[in-house]
Amino acid sequence: MADLAVRPASYRDLKAVSENLVAEIIEGALETHPRPRPRHARAASRLLAELMNKFECGLDRAESWVFIKEPELHLERHVVVPDLAGWRAERLAAEPEDSFIDIAPDWVCEIITPSTARLDRGPKRRIYAEAGVRRSPLAFGALGRDAGSVRGFRPAMAASEHRPARGGSSRRSIRRRLLPAERSSFF
Repeated sequence: MADLAVRPASYRDLKAVSENLVAEIIEGALETHPRPRPRHARAASRLLAELMNKFECGLDRAESWVFIKEPELHLERHVVVPDLAGWRAERLAAEPEDSFIDIAPDWVCEIITPSTARLDRGPKRRIYAEAGVRRSPLAFGALGRDAGSVRGFRPAMAASEHRPARGGSSRRSIRRRLLPAERSSFF
C-alpha cells in the first residue's frame, strides 16, 4: 500500500485550534500546548515589567527596545510564540497592524515547562538562530531539576553547548547577564 502523504499544517489549521491552547507551526507540524499556568505567566509578566522599565522608559530611540509578551511570530515557514520577544526600537518602528509579526526579534525568552521543553530546547532554538535572533535566555520553570534557574545561549549553538549565565540566579545577576544590554558580557 502506498504511503499517505502528510499535508503540512496551514495557518487555517492554527487558527482553528481552541483559544485555551498555544498553537505553533514548527517544521510543518501543528504543535499545541496548554496556555501558561499562573506561575509561568506571572514570571513572564515580572520579567517584562523589568525589561520595559529598564529598556523602554526614558531612553532615546537609538537605545530603546520594544518588548512584547507572547507575540505570534511568522519566521519563514514557521509560526512560533515565544514567552517574550524584544526588538531594538528602530527595527520595529511602527506597531504592526496584523495580529502577527514577521520581523524577527533581536531577543527572545522562553520559560521552560514540562509541556514546552521539547520544542523550546530543540527546534525553536534553531528557528530563532536561522531567523537571526542574536541572543536568547531560557528561563527554566519552577518544576524539575532546573527549578528557578535562568540560562542563556546563543541560538546557533547546539542544545548541549549552551552556557549557563554566570553569577547565580540573583535578580542583580539576571539583570546583568540576560537582559539585552549593549555592555553585557553575555549579549
